[in-house]
Amino acid sequence: MPLPTKRASSEDLDQTKVVQKLLLEVEGLAIKGRNQLVEEKLEHASSVAFHSGDHMDKSLAASAIILHANKLIERGAWPEHGPGLDVQLRKALQLAEQAKPRNRQLEGNVMQVFSCAVFAKPSKDAADIDAAIEARQK
Repeated sequence: MPLPTKRASSEDLDQTKVVQKLLLEVEGLAIKGRNQLVEEKLEHASSVAFHSGDHMDKSLAASAIILHANKLIERGAWPEHGPGLDVQLRKALQLAEQAKPRNRQLEGNVMQVFSCAVFAKPSKDAADIDAAIEARQK
């Protein structure tokens, strides 16, 4: 008798497809220079990834969060509502570490962006700075 294998549920596939579609739209909009729509689509993809990352492709979820965080850091912005970039990027790191197969480059990218985000955080404290330095040294 064959051993049972974990199959992706239809919900997992649905969330993965939603994020894939959004990121493809972002690419097309970026080529056309439609930056406002790019930011909106990235925010949506990141939100889906943050809230459903445990139930979808983990590498894709981490990537969506990184892309959104990079865009916000580039603008010098911080999320006005919901979890801060530091919280989102910790989730992205958790997802990247759980991805199969594991992708060390993705994990490194998350840690680099996390470090930049913490230094850009409006209300950072000593613990935040220590976390950012630790991420750079990992």
